Amino acid sequence: MTQYLTCAQGMPASIEKALTKRLTGFVWDGSGKPNASLNLLCAPANQGGKDLLNLKCRNEAIELVWLKKLLSPAHKWPTWASFANAILNHFAKRSPTVPKEARISCFLQSWNMSPTKIPSHLKRILKVAKAHKLSLDATTFHPDLLRSAPIWFHVGATQALNRLNNHHDAFCLRRHGVISVGEVITLTEQMLVYDHRPSNYCQCAMCAYIRSTYDCPQPNKCLSLAKNLLLCLPAKWLPSENQRDVTEDTTAEPMPQGEACEFRANLVTSTHLEDAFRIIRPDTRIHPLPARRRAIADQPHPPLEADVHCCASSMATQDGLHIIGGCAWFGETDAQNITLQLPPNECFSKTTGILGAMLLLLQSVEPEVHLRIHLNDNNILRNLTKRFGYNEDLDWFHVQDGTCTGHSLQSSSPDQPVHR
Repeated sequence: MTQYLTCAQGMPASIEKALTKRLTGFVWDGSGKPNASLNLLCAPANQGGKDLLNLKCRNEAIELVWLKKLLSPAHKWPTWASFANAILNHFAKRSPTVPKEARISCFLQSWNMSPTKIPSHLKRILKVAKAHKLSLDATTFHPDLLRSAPIWFHVGATQALNRLNNHHDAFCLRRHGVISVGEVITLTEQMLVYDHRPSNYCQCAMCAYIRSTYDCPQPNKCLSLAKNLLLCLPAKWLPSENQRDVTEDTTAEPMPQGEACEFRANLVTSTHLEDAFRIIRPDTRIHPLPARRRAIADQPHPPLEADVHCCASSMATQDGLHIIGGCAWFGETDAQNITLQLPPNECFSKTTGILGAMLLLLQSVEPEVHLRIHLNDNNILRNLTKRFGYNEDLDWFHVQDGTCTGHSLQSSSPDQPVHR
């Protein structure tokens, strides 16, 4: 009953503390100071715990569900999410100034709210988002998604955009109805179509339309600002840089039995921009470039190819533990052969050993080499081909050894990330 009410109304901190106190009092029969920590009591039985309900974690999970609903596209919002978004937009911080017409979403933009003014249930949602490192990221964004992103206070822009958000020409540009990246791009493309001259006295059809429709005395200044806005976006957030990565989605096709399955190198997020939010991510820097494999046409020579077999083995010790080993085998006496041994851990499996060998393999081989990796594990093959897009959308949380699988997907360098 308490969890049902929490889903509907939330649980105040005082109620959570009182219920937790009752729970521990029942376990220790009111004997006063407990003999074991609450974390130990809530741990699984195979780890020495009692499988008790962890009320704090359960309430936090409910708040994450609220956050997920608030981050969903606007046409999927429940009624309360519309009001919540309006409240968050209303209580933007005073510094830096965020004009009302530029406030789209505090999650899709870089401005923050005033925490002392928003309701307590929204505070809890924002707190859990910060605690789990909510971020907007994807390997490669679909160009249409990038065009729909707000240009003002863009979440992925460089620091140079801070000087342009409240530029005196920005207020005029917003009066033109320019809010998204796509609208800025359309404006800059029309400059070429109508042969615009960089002068306030330009008499091209576009400048005449802007003067008459928006009562703008100096269209050239607004158009110059539009070009400068695009210069503030890294390559990962420019639709033109991601256009060549759009390929036909073949992840839903059945896998051929006994045949090679090509890894779809350029995975593009093609649903809604809000679907690219990630939580509980490691503290790694979001790369400013879209993840892509170098095209064959860009290489000066035909690509090198290599066959490699990845496998793993398991050995039981006298203590009942299992030691997992993995290898990447190019051929007999080949210097590129890789072996590894994982430390004893009951969570490791042969899948972990294979993925570990693949990770070392991708880090050691030059990016220009095209690898044909032979696997005897159908789960890994399926996760990297047929279910690849689905797994990426869920950030690999539901996949066994999901973190290791995600790391094995790419071999990155500081200048150019490479996906295999």
